[in-house]
Amino acid sequence: WLPQRQQRFETLLARLTASANLPHSWVEDSEWKQFLSEFVPGARPFSRKTLTNRLIPSALSVLRAESRAKVVGRVVTLHTDGWSASNFHHFQGFSITAERRSLPVSLKDTTAERKTAELLLVHIRAVIREVTNNTPASWRACLIAFVTDNSGESLSACNTIAVEFPGILCFPCYAHQ
Repeated sequence: WLPQRQQRFETLLARLTASANLPHSWVEDSEWKQFLSEFVPGARPFSRKTLTNRLIPSALSVLRAESRAKVVGRVVTLHTDGWSASNFHHFQGFSITAERRSLPVSLKDTTAERKTAELLLVHIRAVIREVTNNTPASWRACLIAFVTDNSGESLSACNTIAVEFPGILCFPCYAHQ
């Protein structure tokens, strides 16, 4: 079991954890450790802390770079949706669609913010810059449309974006009506 094999093993388990929405504690489960020792004897188990602080961020960094490379110069649409989780945290998610493929751009925890069009616009403008700027840290895509949910602050922000960026079509989401 070579170090490269261990690294690939850890990367795939980090991706599996995120993809299957598994709790990070599963890697410390005794049944999992028994499974490892019996069926993957060369693999070294890792802690929840390692999964959370190193493996998932590293896998995410690679996925983001791969996603960005796929959309450079492509026509994309940007969408945002806000929601509250069961723990009363509020999130604003942003994703783009390019060639019928949806890719996550960012997720903002807006729990501590008032839900106003002005504060939402700060996030929207930052994401538009991230998606369209011609810098190595951006997606370098051609944004043609922006879709929001139907909350009052989202509709107001959409109207402002339509004025500030006349080359971007802005729409409320018809599924949210």
